[in-house]
Amino acid sequence: MEYNEIKENITKLETIVQEVKEGIDQLQTKTIDVEPEKIIYPEILLQLSNGLIEILDQYNNRKRLVLKRILDKLGYDEFIKQHSNSDYLLCTKTIKEIHADSETYVNNTIANGYDRITSIVGVNPDFTELSLINNQLDGIVSGNGHKASVKSTIAGGYGIQDLHIRFFVKEL
Repeated sequence: MEYNEIKENITKLETIVQEVKEGIDQLQTKTIDVEPEKIIYPEILLQLSNGLIEILDQYNNRKRLVLKRILDKLGYDEFIKQHSNSDYLLCTKTIKEIHADSETYVNNTIANGYDRITSIVGVNPDFTELSLINNQLDGIVSGNGHKASVKSTIAGGYGIQDLHIRFFVKEL
């Protein structure tokens, strides 16, 4: 290739790059922030959520107090040899931070459970055959000619397993 051909090709490439940049700018100005659709959960799931947040708050605040006593007694170096880094991080959290963590965890768990239910019974589920006893769900959810068995349970909270919530959803 001769010098003039190379120069001409560079000019063409620069033009293409400029057109792409302008196209990107146009796309960015056309982007509209759309709020995600908010799901209105049935009252029974809201009651479950409130109860579970309270249980997790109590559990994690008690665990935090116990771990802080151990940390104060052993010091950081010995504490970290016997406990996990997440245990240490729990010691450093405030009650508000623990509550925010509980809310986030429970809200995500409820959303996941709801999604699993609606993937079986459709978008307008009927929760009237579902009961809530001791912060645990048990019953049937129906909709669009489909039914799902739904159970939730609180598990763990001892040994190496933290307290957590399990959702069992099975198509009937």
